This record gives sequence, C-alpha cells and structure tokens, in this order.
Amino acid sequence: MNSGQKIKMGIGLFGLAGPLYLVPNHFPTYEPFELPLTLLDRMVPLLPASIYVYLSEYFLIFSAYFLVRDPAITARYLRAMLCLLLVSALVFVLFPTTYPRHLYPLPDGLDPATRFFFELQRFADTPNNCFPSLHVGTVLMAALSLRENRRWFGIYLVWALLISISTLTTKQHYVWDVFGGATLALTLDWYFLRRQSLPVRVVAQQK
Repeated sequence: MNSGQKIKMGIGLFGLAGPLYLVPNHFPTYEPFELPLTLLDRMVPLLPASIYVYLSEYFLIFSAYFLVRDPAITARYLRAMLCLLLVSALVFVLFPTTYPRHLYPLPDGLDPATRFFFELQRFADTPNNCFPSLHVGTVLMAALSLRENRRWFGIYLVWALLISISTLTTKQHYVWDVFGGATLALTLDWYFLRRQSLPVRVVAQQK
C-alpha cells in the first residue's frame, strides 16, 4: 500500500464515518431513551474548557493513521475501524440512547471562544448515539494501532484516555458509554490487530 492508496482509503473510511454516525444521530429509528445516571455520572462536573480536549479526537485519529508505517498494520487497522463503525451504527439504530444534556446548561460568564465551540458541538451533535461511545472507541483504536511505535504509543494512549474522560466532563456521554466504547475497541483490536498478527510474529521469531 503506497502513500496515495493510504490517503484514499483513509479518506474513504473517515468519509463513511460521518453518515454512519450522523444519520441515526439526527434521524433515530425509534424514540431514544435515557440511561440512568450513575453515581459517577452525577459526581463528574461539567467542565466547559474540556471541549478542546473532546474535539482533539479528530487530530488524534488522523495523525495516528499517518504515523502507522507498516502496510499490514494499516490494512488491519482499517478493517478494525470499519467494523467498529458498523457495529456502533447498528446499535445506534436498534437501541438508540440519549443523554439529558438539558440538565447541564453552559454557565454564565463563559469566555466567547469556549462557548462558541461548545455550542457548535451541541448543535452538530444531538444528545443521541450515546452507547457505545464512538468517540472513545475510535481514539482508543487509533492509539492502540501505534503499539509498535515506541516513540508515540505512550503519548497517544494518554491522549486517548484524556479524550475519553472529556466525554464525561462535557456531558456528552454516560459512564456506561465509555466502558462500551472501550470494550468494543479492545475486542476488535485483539481480533484484527493482535490475533491476526500472531502468525507473522511467530515466523519472524523463528527466523
């Protein structure tokens, strides 16, 4: 896979992600239902400034994708991410959930820039499509794709964890959404990125 093919496949995958998320987000098949707020959900405060961490998801995913140099890992990553999108979209359609964002209005006196980005996010993304958190699933999957890169893996993993926490502090997701997104990402990472690479590693060790 050359760089041109990689760019085209990346654009195709990320272009597909938009409709898979936004269609059920704005046009749910059934009436979305609220999940019960856990004690942790209630304890975590709304932190408006964390919207910048939340929005950094897109920079993490794109940069991680182009930091992966091994064509075999790139191919497995693309298959894993596609499966993550399809499974999440299926859940969004069949079991639509929503978050009670109306309980967390933005505070008065918020600086204009933060208010702008927060309101833009809430306008573009309705409170639906909560479980599983696609935000958490995609950033964790992207970070894990760099496990062979000692220079960047730790940085991206911490970054992904911070973004996962920001889904709670921006009041976009329930705690269960975070666990759901992380579980799905770890399962698909094991199947596509780790399990399928075992024969290659065994052969390499034998040589």
